[in-house]
Amino acid sequence: ELAGVVRGADATKAVKGSGSELANLPANTMAAVHVSGADQMLDSAWPQLKKQIDGLAAAGGQDDMIATIEQQLDVKLPDDLKVLLGRSFTIAMPDQDFKSGTFTAGAKVVSSDAKRADEIIDRLVQMSTGSSDAVTHKVEGDKVYVATTPDYADDLKSGGKLGDTDAFKLAVGDVTSSNTAVFVDLDKLEKLYLGEVKGNDKTFLESLRAVGINAATTGNGEGTFTLRVLGN
Repeated sequence: ELAGVVRGADATKAVKGSGSELANLPANTMAAVHVSGADQMLDSAWPQLKKQIDGLAAAGGQDDMIATIEQQLDVKLPDDLKVLLGRSFTIAMPDQDFKSGTFTAGAKVVSSDAKRADEIIDRLVQMSTGSSDAVTHKVEGDKVYVATTPDYADDLKSGGKLGDTDAFKLAVGDVTSSNTAVFVDLDKLEKLYLGEVKGNDKTFLESLRAVGINAATTGNGEGTFTLRVLGN
C-alpha cells in the first residue's frame, strides 16, 4: 500500500465526494473508474483550462477552439460540460472473455440535467460513429446509462454489490467520500495476458489479485490518497 496526504495544491474549491455509484456496480465488474464532483470542480478549474485550450489553439493557428466546439456540438461551455460530467460519472467493464469479437463496457452519469446529458452523448456518438444506434444510452431519473450493449446498460441500471466483495473492500476501501476511485480485478483480467508469459513472470502475475486507488479532497488544495496492490 502507498498512502499519502496532499497539501498546498492549487487551491481549487474542495468538493465532497461519494463513491456510492462505484460500490453499487455489478459484482462481476472487471475494471472501473469513478469520479465524483467533477461538475463543481470545473467551476474553479475552467478559467485555467480555457486558457490552456486557447493557447493550444493559437499554437496551431486556430482562432477560437472553444467557439468551434460549441458550434459543432451545439453546446455551451462550460455549462454543458458540467452537465455531461455530472455530479459523478462511472466507467465500467464486466468480466468477459474477449473471444466473441465483441467488447462490453459502459458508463453511468448522475447529472443535474440527465436529459441534456443524454442529448450531448447522442451527438457525440453520431459524430464519432455516424449512427446514434452504435451504443445504447437511456435516461432514468437523474442518471444516464451508456453501454456497448443493451444488456449491459440494463445491468448498470440494476446495479449490484461490487462494494461488498472482498477484493474491492481490500483494494479500494471506504468510498464514502471518494472523489476519484479505480478498481481492477486482476484475477478476472489475467486471462488476457497470462498465455503470453511463462516461468517466474507468469507465477508473479498469477499472484496478483487486484489493484485499487482511492482519493478524496479534505479541504481547499488538500486531499488524501491510497494505492493498493493485493496478492492472492
